[in-house]
Amino acid sequence: MSESESDPAAPAGPVNHGALEREVKLAVDSLDPVEARLRALGAGAVFLGVEHERNDVLDTAREDVKARGERLRIRTIAERPGVRVTWKGPAGVRAGVRRREEREFQADDREACVAVLAHLGLRPVRSYTKVRASWRLGPVVVCLDRLPFGAFVEIELTPAVREDDEARALEQAVAQLGLAGAPRVQASYARLQQEWRAALRKHTRSAGAGRR
Repeated sequence: MSESESDPAAPAGPVNHGALEREVKLAVDSLDPVEARLRALGAGAVFLGVEHERNDVLDTAREDVKARGERLRIRTIAERPGVRVTWKGPAGVRAGVRRREEREFQADDREACVAVLAHLGLRPVRSYTKVRASWRLGPVVVCLDRLPFGAFVEIELTPAVREDDEARALEQAVAQLGLAGAPRVQASYARLQQEWRAALRKHTRSAGAGRR
């Protein structure tokens, strides 16, 4: 989610057209305690909704997009027409906050969108599913993400957070969520899924060899 004005009438995860994404991703054993803390905050935390996503990462046959440190993604959300197309530039980390340029738009026809991008040499190379519950907590958006390989909390800074106030806003949100000790993750979900699948294949091969 990038920094721009969101559509208040849209469901969770509105399409934004701004230029900068600022976020922190934390790995957790369970999302239940985090959700309980959000609910306990009452009016201080506003539930935005839940999205069931399918995410397809696109690249060329030589993975030129990945080589540039960029990402192109098509996101399909259950029970919602069209797709969300997102480009992200190379990422950097400053003061613990991961930041990157981001541009995205809504396309009405998924098949047509995929076909156009395929003619430009861009095809789906990786995909992953995710269930995301989003909450607004003061000047940040908190995303509770459930994926096949783990649970994560993303804290996204909105435009209301000035650059010189990022650390304070982040520390406050982390404290409110009880996540001071949670490990921070810099890898994308697509990369994490690749690593998870590789570990799973290795474990399966090892288990098979042990039974011989």
